[in-house]
Amino acid sequence: MQFSRQAYRDYRIGVPAPGRYRQLVNSDDRSFGGASALRRKPYVSEPVPMHGRNDSIRIGLPPLSFLLLAPASAKQTDRRW
Repeated sequence: MQFSRQAYRDYRIGVPAPGRYRQLVNSDDRSFGGASALRRKPYVSEPVPMHGRNDSIRIGLPPLSFLLLAPASAKQTDRRW
């Protein structure tokens, strides 16, 4: 969750394991009335320590937004919202 009115382009966030991560929900998505689309390309972790984790990813954080990420290897279920 990002409660600031400022956008952050290359915000680094620690991840629990090395690998690829995909966006499941982005509150800034056009389907929620936002200005951006859901990112289809996965984030790839780097061996850069952050937030007490050994690996991290760089993400863009729109103002006043919520992002939900999951490992790309996790099974994707049919979500009917």
